[in-house]
Amino acid sequence: MDRRQFLIKGSAVTGIALVGISEAACPSVEEWFQIAASLVPIVLQTVSGLETGVGGLSPVAASLISSFGSDATAILNDIATDIKTVQTNPSIISKIDALLTQLQTQAQALIPQFTDNSKILAWIKAILADALDLSNLVPVVTGVTANVRVVKMKVSLPSAKNYEAIFQHRLQAAQAL
Repeated sequence: MDRRQFLIKGSAVTGIALVGISEAACPSVEEWFQIAASLVPIVLQTVSGLETGVGGLSPVAASLISSFGSDATAILNDIATDIKTVQTNPSIISKIDALLTQLQTQAQALIPQFTDNSKILAWIKAILADALDLSNLVPVVTGVTANVRVVKMKVSLPSAKNYEAIFQHRLQAAQAL
């Protein structure tokens, strides 16, 4: 049984609790923070590529992309800041989840505007996939009793460690269009 299965099954069956969210209590949670922190800059590059790599748009379409790019950049910068503070403020995990949902919602809202532009759609779909993968990395606090938190990982750590290559591949595929 890997650590993720242990955390999920163990917390469900025996009520295993992890004190706080710290490196000592749960190394896989600490590694998630490191992985997520390394992925946010790649998503920022993808957002930037969407803004600069889609020339020839109408002023309205260019404005939509620019507005989305500004919002997405602000969201990703907030996430990067929150990841740095989550060790001292574990309740920020719910804010990270909300920000990732906001990013996905805003990207999804662009799709109907660009159904006839495969290049823009590819960039948007890369951003959506990255945001979904980031949200799947966010650990879940399934319960809190006093200062004890029960944590469940959504994605196994070995899978999470592959995400950087996946994110880079998506970025390169979008750049190649």
